[in-house]
Amino acid sequence: MTDDAGAPIFPYGSKDWDVFHLGLATTPLIRSALDQTCSRFSFSFVRVMSGEFISNDYALVFEPDHFTPHGDEVVATVERAYSAFAMLPSTPNMVMNARSDGSTSGSSAHLGSSSKLLFGTRQQSMVAVANKRKLEVVAGESFASPADLGKAEETAAKTLAAQELLMVLPEVCRENMCPGGAKMDSTTGKEMAVWLVMAICKMGAVGTLQNSKRQLSKLGFWLERNYQQGHAFAMPAGVLLHYLSTFLIGEGSDRHVPAGVKDGLVFGAKNLMLEIPIQQAVVVAFCKANHKLAQSAVSTSTAMFLLFCCPQPK
Repeated sequence: MTDDAGAPIFPYGSKDWDVFHLGLATTPLIRSALDQTCSRFSFSFVRVMSGEFISNDYALVFEPDHFTPHGDEVVATVERAYSAFAMLPSTPNMVMNARSDGSTSGSSAHLGSSSKLLFGTRQQSMVAVANKRKLEVVAGESFASPADLGKAEETAAKTLAAQELLMVLPEVCRENMCPGGAKMDSTTGKEMAVWLVMAICKMGAVGTLQNSKRQLSKLGFWLERNYQQGHAFAMPAGVLLHYLSTFLIGEGSDRHVPAGVKDGLVFGAKNLMLEIPIQQAVVVAFCKANHKLAQSAVSTSTAMFLLFCCPQPK
């Protein structure tokens, strides 16, 4: 659920769009349900189903922990939509399958065009989700102050940002960040993901986590397209300079890398133990803006102005 001007631009509903924004490729029916609740597939579910296409038939076996956040609401929404779709009149030779280009054919296209009838608009769904969160806080306490409601919103947003950031990291990177986690049994391994999310939540604010996720996603996508698969964010400084050169702004000697790009990668190298040479001297100098010392404008006193610029009486 990323709305960032600097993020890779994929056609809505394509496989790349689904993987980048939702975690897994899926159908218009399930995509619309996730869009309504502002949710995505959970980290644990993405790990188990990595590379799989999530078809409509999964609506019969979905569980709340397969989505984050609002798992119960997503499951109920998908079930309602699946039931409504099952009652639509069938058309010969039209099935709900994904094409190689990420689009859909048959009745799935019909469902995509009428998704607003099944799920409502995104604005309505976001209002409903916000109201539900407030009701959950009020129901758990005899009195909920505005500060309590704001804290609940921030906690949910930070947890989601931490989960999305962790999804960007390959397994080898998670092992470098917390050695020994990959050698645990499956039950403890699932708990390890929860523990890592808890730790990442305490590393920075929501905006910091979201920015790092965006920058690492863009770097990973660029490395796979231009250098190698399975890079694990390990690269020499020269490769990193090549990547950063695509973000240069300014003119002449004032050209530099935007602070948001640099800060997102610094967070990954410093806190997530990624082997990104963003803090090497040559990279730091390349990113830095060439600030010039401000020079005072030429000025004069009022008396001097009147003496030389105004005609003197005779």
